[in-house]
Amino acid sequence: MTQIEHRTAAWDWLLRLREEAVTQDDLTQWLRWYEADERHKQAFDEAQAFWHSSAQALEGPGALTIADLLNRATAPAPGALAPAPGALQPRAQSRSKLRFSVGIAACFLALVMAVVVFERPRPRPHASTSPPTLVEKSVLPDGSRLELAPRSQLELQFTPEERTVKIGDGEAYFSVAHNRARPFVVHVGSLKVRAVGTAFNVRKAASHVVVTVSEGTVEVSGAGSGSNLQRLTAGQQLTLIQGRGAQSVVEPADLPHALAWRQGRLEYQNEPLASVIADVNHYREHPVIVQDEAVGQILYSGTVFTAQTDVWVNALPRVFPVRLGTTENGAAILMPVK
Repeated sequence: MTQIEHRTAAWDWLLRLREEAVTQDDLTQWLRWYEADERHKQAFDEAQAFWHSSAQALEGPGALTIADLLNRATAPAPGALAPAPGALQPRAQSRSKLRFSVGIAACFLALVMAVVVFERPRPRPHASTSPPTLVEKSVLPDGSRLELAPRSQLELQFTPEERTVKIGDGEAYFSVAHNRARPFVVHVGSLKVRAVGTAFNVRKAASHVVVTVSEGTVEVSGAGSGSNLQRLTAGQQLTLIQGRGAQSVVEPADLPHALAWRQGRLEYQNEPLASVIADVNHYREHPVIVQDEAVGQILYSGTVFTAQTDVWVNALPRVFPVRLGTTENGAAILMPVK
């Protein structure tokens, strides 16, 4: 497909998601299309950014049509060659009668009730020397931005009252689009994290759940009703080790440390090897299996480079009283030294 065709498809999706008749299947299909090709992502992100930047042009008497906006968005710069006559004309004509006010653009998700499951695949080994893409960046339909580690699974649910995300084992960074009437809530482990417009990181690795706030404020509570509510502000971090009688701990966050995974580093300070390996497995073709509970409780401090996990795994027997085995399927087994 050409660049114009990618842009046309992106505008089709942008308009489709803002229609009152949008369905769960529509949202699921959009996510599949969006994640299928980097050019799809770029085209949709550009279309959405242009839509928001054109808000004033869509209000009041004489508001521009989508056709007008498309023509302006694709108009050549001074001195540049003009596109072939009529290149976008069929699309412009098909949308020429559609006028969307900013009010509709701002609340289109209030008309949607949808559930989708979004899962990053494991990174595959590359023959080239360039590092693999280990952090997936996406824009959610409400304009919130998401960064997701490999093998992290999200379930998204949008209702007229709330934007809800459920995350299993994995790590995600959210930059939430402000909408006070429809809070953004993340369910992770036994915790519920509520935000309106803010940026925060959520990590679940084995029994460890960590919430780190980099901007704004979030409210964290347990999964059950009547649980204590804790308010975290920028620069604070909540850690919960799940289990019987578990209590959360709130402390100042080392933001460069907590968010280093977005730059390809996993950094730890006295963390059980079981939760470290749960993180590392997201970045590996073949997982590491901790065969012994005592091995999993060994404390680890240090850095794991996500593009070089084999080096780290192979070095473990030289640092800790453990040995490595291999299954028929290629998984590594971490065992105590006999």
